[in-house]
Amino acid sequence: LSCPNVKAGCLAFGTTYEGVKEVTSAVRKVLDKPLIVKLTPNVTDITQTAKGAEDGGADAISLINTLLGMKIDVNTRKPVLANNTGGLSGPAIKPVAVRMVYQAAKAVKIPVMGLGGIVNGEDAIEFMLAGASTISIGCGNFIDPYCAVKTVEQIEKYMKKYNIEDINDIIGKVKTGENRLAKPLNKTNSTLHHKTGTGFIKSDGTITAINDIGYVRLANDSIYYIAVLCSDSKLSICETENIIAEISKLTFKYISELKK
Repeated sequence: LSCPNVKAGCLAFGTTYEGVKEVTSAVRKVLDKPLIVKLTPNVTDITQTAKGAEDGGADAISLINTLLGMKIDVNTRKPVLANNTGGLSGPAIKPVAVRMVYQAAKAVKIPVMGLGGIVNGEDAIEFMLAGASTISIGCGNFIDPYCAVKTVEQIEKYMKKYNIEDINDIIGKVKTGENRLAKPLNKTNSTLHHKTGTGFIKSDGTITAINDIGYVRLANDSIYYIAVLCSDSKLSICETENIIAEISKLTFKYISELKK
């Protein structure tokens, strides 16, 4: 649902929840094989199109496709590509891809295939930590025909280094503010999308700022937003994080009761 290299691009149906769900549902009705929907990164909120694919009956989602880009010849003053714009791929898009895989994996329950700039084992592991249960290598194969083989070998070395027996043990296990807003939500059916921040510690031990802000999607798909900002805390980082976690716990309990 996401080809930037044609005139219509993905604008017709690949950028909205409704469009993705509609097309996925139509394909699901006539397909008895596994259905993996590839999503475009050229959207405001990747979680919405991911949910659209899931609700439409996809068995898995794949992301990201190429980012829409453009190159202009400064001498001729004309676009280098005949279509004017085209898809940017390769290592340059990996940080965007990892971020979107992380967000999508938290929004859906179906498997996520991560791709976009993977050229070695470390890249692949990044995607797995973000939530991808499988990965795909594209441009890396053009750079090195043995890229996939080397990637598998490097993943095996990583597993041995950290005594990991099952690769599934690292999927979605990235540590992002796990002791703040996320701590009381771990055993619930909700998903958290958040951003943490920590300031510097003054000479007297005071922490200038420690915070966590984001939104929580409950099991019934309703959403609430939460922001906890602590400034000039004289407590330790651990103690301050516990306060943020407690606020998150009480907020979750209150909102959950309201949404029943």
